[in-house]
Amino acid sequence: MLRTVCCATTLFIATAFAYAQEVRSTIGPLEQSAIIPSPENPIPRRLSAPPATRVAEWQGAVGRGLLRFQLTLDTSGSVGEIRTVGEPTVQLAAGTSISEDARRAIAAAILKSAAVSVSQWKYEAPQKPVTFPVQFVFPSAAEPVATQNPLAAASPVSLVPAPARVEDWPAAAGIPRVGGPVRPPTQTKKVNPVYPLAAQLERVQGLVILEVIIGADGRVRDLRVLRSVPFLDEAAVDAVRQWEYTPAQLEGKPTPVVMMVTTTFSIDAPNATSPGPLVVGPWPAAEGMARVGGNIPPPRRTKDARPDFPDEARRQRIGGAVILEALIGPDGKVKDVRVLRSSPLFDKAAMDAVRKWEYERTQINGMFIPVVMPVTVTFSIR
Repeated sequence: MLRTVCCATTLFIATAFAYAQEVRSTIGPLEQSAIIPSPENPIPRRLSAPPATRVAEWQGAVGRGLLRFQLTLDTSGSVGEIRTVGEPTVQLAAGTSISEDARRAIAAAILKSAAVSVSQWKYEAPQKPVTFPVQFVFPSAAEPVATQNPLAAASPVSLVPAPARVEDWPAAAGIPRVGGPVRPPTQTKKVNPVYPLAAQLERVQGLVILEVIIGADGRVRDLRVLRSVPFLDEAAVDAVRQWEYTPAQLEGKPTPVVMMVTTTFSIDAPNATSPGPLVVGPWPAAEGMARVGGNIPPPRRTKDARPDFPDEARRQRIGGAVILEALIGPDGKVKDVRVLRSSPLFDKAAMDAVRKWEYERTQINGMFIPVVMPVTVTFSIR
């Protein structure tokens, strides 16, 4: 349970940063002239977004900071105005207390870090100024997370969802959460996620936040996504399932625990398992077909088929990942598939599985159409 402590608005809104634009407390002239994004007129594609930095002012306190901005882009694609939406807040874990000065220091550092970050964001140039909300979460023991919400109203209503509770997750019932007397376990095995081709082609990057149940043996027993990034969730889940830890201890005995983890995907700094972007060659079977991306969102998979794990790979105890391109018919069924990035032991099993997948039908202008979409099939020895 987190206890919320609100910060005095006047402490921060009046502060102009030499390293960033002034953070406003009222609607500015650029925002007044801006349009609000819609499905027909989405936020321009973000070209660069230096992340916010962690703040040192927590000094051992357990909790998180929340901050909401309204960003307005000018016609060059730069952030022209930054406005606070509501008050910055600091939420502390139950049983945690800090001084008023420490609370103010944390909130001031959060605001500074977020303002420096967003002032450097750059987008494709819109035809008109555009305004939209952005929310920041600053966990005390993890990297800050920023999400932009294109369809939310620019109002003081909270844009940050309430923190997920263990009680809301039946699989975690009765399992203690890391914190207080339960120290976080030490990671002993980490598998980096495979950067999905769809994300590379669309230059999608970001941070996926998951909550995991780590068994008394230190292995990941179950997990769920708390903060989703389209194209990246499945790769994050596949990787985290393979992570291992030293057993957590409670009263001197190994215990399962619930813990939040993150996986980061960056186009400019790909992880060790990302071989970089692919060049997609011609595919006669898909000639003239629409490709997922831009205004065509990836369809939701409605029927799954797990691939068979090849005997030879099982004998060698190795895993791998195959990147394929699937041609999905107007009925949502996979009509054809080809390999874009091969993992020789796994190619056939991956193709056989994907041919059995089915998706929601893609509709454009009232008509169901075939689409071409890259998919990644991951094979783990666990």
